[in-house]
Amino acid sequence: MKNLERLQNIPAKLQDRIFKKLFAAAEIAKFTPEEAREYEDSLKVYRDLKNSIDTAREEGHEEAIAQTALRMLADNLPTAAIAKYTGLTPEQIEKLRKDSNSVKEPAAPYKTTRKPKSPPARPKK
Repeated sequence: MKNLERLQNIPAKLQDRIFKKLFAAAEIAKFTPEEAREYEDSLKVYRDLKNSIDTAREEGHEEAIAQTALRMLADNLPTAAIAKYTGLTPEQIEKLRKDSNSVKEPAAPYKTTRKPKSPPARPKK
């Protein structure tokens, strides 16, 4: 192991996953400070992208389950059946039911182009 940095290829006896990780770590350990900084920056970018994709995937999955539950509600299926097939709790299903019956966006205020009528003038005494 003391001559690890001089090896170009991994010997056949050391092809296990743990040894591959060890060799990768040895490669990283011999980076120059600039290469190490670039490597860390690339890891940050990779992790950010991976987290973004994982989050989007989870949100998409949750949205699909909610849409399925809403279709089941529209078909008047019982809450227990919806819970069984979607994995949602009865409380979540009831919230979906209430949310689907509510207005999603407030109405825009009504604007008129007419000027309000002024009250009739009163005769002066």
